Amino acid sequence: MRKKAERLAAVEAERDMLEKQLDDVVLELDTNKKDLAEADKAIAAQGTTIATLESKLTQKEDAIALVAAKDKEIEKMKEARAKEKIDEANEKMNLRRQSAERAKTKATALEDKLDTVKAENDALRRDLAAKDKSLAELAEAQVKATALAEKLDAAAVA
Repeated sequence: MRKKAERLAAVEAERDMLEKQLDDVVLELDTNKKDLAEADKAIAAQGTTIATLESKLTQKEDAIALVAAKDKEIEKMKEARAKEKIDEANEKMNLRRQSAERAKTKATALEDKLDTVKAENDALRRDLAAKDKSLAELAEAQVKATALAEKLDAAAVA
């Protein structure tokens, strides 16, 4: 009986720990979502910057026909750098998405484990209730047996 109560306490402690871990994972998931939104904003801002730079570069090409070849080199360099920035931002965004997926997977695993612990907890509670009922029935039977023994003793004396 005591072992069951100790096991129940241990299971409840584990459940509390898992619930805290789940809260931590959910918080990490929210943080990752915010980071992902910031990365999306950064990419959009870089896209606007790239468009602005390309527009200025096109105007320079039209105005300065003598240095068109040099302008094309500059444009290619700027595009390459802009592409590198976009690639870096995309890589960061992908890493954040992967982190969010891992956090989601971890949260799901913790939820599953919590469900298992809750089921074990419920089973232990049902078992404890059944044992309490059996104990009460035994105590009632013992009272009846004592009363019957007293009656038999009284009948034997009489």
